[in-house]
Amino acid sequence: GSVKLSDQAAITGNTAGEHFNGAGIFNDGGSVTMEDAASIDANVVEGGAGGGIYGVGGSIELGGHAVVAANAADLGGRAGGIYNGGGSVTLKGSASVRGNFAYVWVAGGILNAGGTVTLHDSSSVADNQADFDGGISNASGSVTLNDEATISGNSGFYVAGGVSNSSAGLVTVNDHATIRDDVVAAAMGVVDS
Repeated sequence: GSVKLSDQAAITGNTAGEHFNGAGIFNDGGSVTMEDAASIDANVVEGGAGGGIYGVGGSIELGGHAVVAANAADLGGRAGGIYNGGGSVTLKGSASVRGNFAYVWVAGGILNAGGTVTLHDSSSVADNQADFDGGISNASGSVTLNDEATISGNSGFYVAGGVSNSSAGLVTVNDHATIRDDVVAAAMGVVDS
């Protein structure tokens, strides 16, 4: 199936109970499209994954100033913003994943597990926070930044403010894309392990 959010549509203020996934959207092999300043914000998973969006397979596409913002993975959950398990996540236009949190665990912005994450145009992953991997945690699969895309202002308390890349992953930065101004207490902006 497919979900399309446009014309400033919003999914906001939802909670997925303990160990459930996808407080905003749970996408199992379908497609999620956000455009025209649509938003997914202020949703919370308690011990699960994907405060904003949880995806297994399928595709997630944000364009046209769409935003996934201020979502949280609480109680040891993963991926405050987007969890991508084997699917594709694409940000284009001026879309952003920003201001999301993962308390006590990993990936404030995006957790990529065996899929692809691609940022185009002036899209961004910014101002996300987690104990481990504030911006993007690339457990496996690929992360690609093109054009003037940015990963910036993210913070991780222990590891990787900007991007953490495991031995099974690949991170590519092309064109004028940047990873900058990320903060971490115990490591650096980009960690490749």
